[in-house]
Amino acid sequence: MISETFIIEAGDRLLFRVKADAAPGASLVTLRSTDDGAVLFDLKGVSSTVYIPVEWDLSAYAGESAILDVRRESCSVAECCLYGKGVLNDGARFFWAENGFLRVIGAGSIRSRFARDPHRPLFHFSPVMNWMNDPCGLIRWRGEYHMFYQYHPFSSFWGPMHWGHAVSGDLVHWRYLPVALAPDTPEHADDFSGIFTGSAVDDNGVLTLVYTDHRDTRYCVDRIMQSQSVASSDDGIVFKKFADNPVIASRPDGCAEDFRDPKVWREDGEWRMVLGSRMEGRGQVLLYGSKDLKHWEYGGVLFRATRDGVGMYECPDFFPLGEGHALLASVVEERGGVKEFYTILVTGAFREGAFVPERETRFDFGPDFYAPQSFLDDKGRRIVIAWMENWGNSFLTHPSGWSGAATLPRTIETNSRGEILIRPVEELEALRKTVQPAVEMSGKALDTSLLPVHSDLDLFEVMLEFTPLEKGAHCGLVIAGKDGGEVAVFYDADQSRVVIDRGAMVLGEKGIFAERIDPEENGLVRLHVFCDRSSVEVFAGGYRAAGTARVYFKEPGRRADIFSRGRVDLVRCALWELASAW
Repeated sequence: MISETFIIEAGDRLLFRVKADAAPGASLVTLRSTDDGAVLFDLKGVSSTVYIPVEWDLSAYAGESAILDVRRESCSVAECCLYGKGVLNDGARFFWAENGFLRVIGAGSIRSRFARDPHRPLFHFSPVMNWMNDPCGLIRWRGEYHMFYQYHPFSSFWGPMHWGHAVSGDLVHWRYLPVALAPDTPEHADDFSGIFTGSAVDDNGVLTLVYTDHRDTRYCVDRIMQSQSVASSDDGIVFKKFADNPVIASRPDGCAEDFRDPKVWREDGEWRMVLGSRMEGRGQVLLYGSKDLKHWEYGGVLFRATRDGVGMYECPDFFPLGEGHALLASVVEERGGVKEFYTILVTGAFREGAFVPERETRFDFGPDFYAPQSFLDDKGRRIVIAWMENWGNSFLTHPSGWSGAATLPRTIETNSRGEILIRPVEELEALRKTVQPAVEMSGKALDTSLLPVHSDLDLFEVMLEFTPLEKGAHCGLVIAGKDGGEVAVFYDADQSRVVIDRGAMVLGEKGIFAERIDPEENGLVRLHVFCDRSSVEVFAGGYRAAGTARVYFKEPGRRADIFSRGRVDLVRCALWELASAW
């Protein structure tokens, strides 16, 4: 398999992983100049049943045209990535196998490739290829937003976890970087050791990652299944693991082997960490402290489940919020033999190392918001990004070679009454194709009505304001595809709840999801809706509630209508068409 021709740029390095069963001296992967036909690099004689890393420094050949030749009958190559000195500004280039040919995918070709995929999110982050789940290591560092994420570089299915990496100047337009962390090269093809979720901190100018080192204990008999480790980088691109890892090598007495997802922050002159764990079948969050990120002391249980069935808290996050503190955690709960995965926000007081919980709510009432992480940016905003999927979904994009996406970044804060507010970040307004709405209407009386808004939409944002005039009234937005599928986002005045209804969808999961919320002053209801190629996110009730769902239509092009059941006063509807973030 031969690649298309590409130009070697200043400082370029070529990274890839290869497995093969080749005879000694047999050429497997060759980099050849197209200027004079000279062989620049030639990988020979690899015999391995697992992928091994290869790195070539191409800087001596800057300016030359080249092709990559992979002997597919002899070997398998994965995660082939080319990057140089300008990677933070331009992103990396990737090699993608397509119709017996290796395409070289950079920023321009990523945009056109994504646009051709009817299910590819165009203003949410998703991996160039392969599988992603939890976002992790979220941080603002040296003027850029860095997002790492759980990544399987060998397929569009979950597998041994790595840390993918992307950067953005505005939380909207992302650039892909090389894989930041990979597990140690295993000796066995079925070894599922990996780099699980963690966090990123700025340690005196050094970008430092604290993560869970997950070991397949069938083969790693000298380590516990999950321990905590550290890696660091001076340039934010290449990370080096700490030589004396793991930095937390044992669990507290009584803790089960699930012991993962460190979230680290600095407070009162020291580093603090929360970890997810469980004891006697119930999930719990543990607290640790350190002076140097390398030596940690156990500080006890911060929070523990109060009922049976809540078997694990994943991806815990703990931070000041309003007049108190908040714990954000992803719950694994089993009821009647069926597991459910969702995210909670627990608010309360934190004094002298003890957390006193006062209120627990679901952070997002939709089905596809899991494993969130927050960070504080240089504007003082607490920003949250989550995995826009859920375990148990059908993951319809597997055949397209990718799976998973991140939610829109959203801020979390409290208002003067202490209520939690969840808002999409203001930077998303840059996606609007026009300053003024493409469609705007106001002052309409609806009575069991269907009011057309737009007949042919791809990416869009809607702000809807209305007042229900009778107890049983419903009002909201219906988004309909050409395949006959529909999703409805509406307010049910009878039960005082905001609803996402996927029951009429043709593809993907179905279901109705709701959260109780009272109208604002004078009975006003506001819905702020974002619709991408395969998702809908709603922020409701003056941003007191949020819901996220994946919704799949067979092809782009959707109709949006306002519907009412009963009498409703439509105060305002404003719709913006949105541009691709790529």
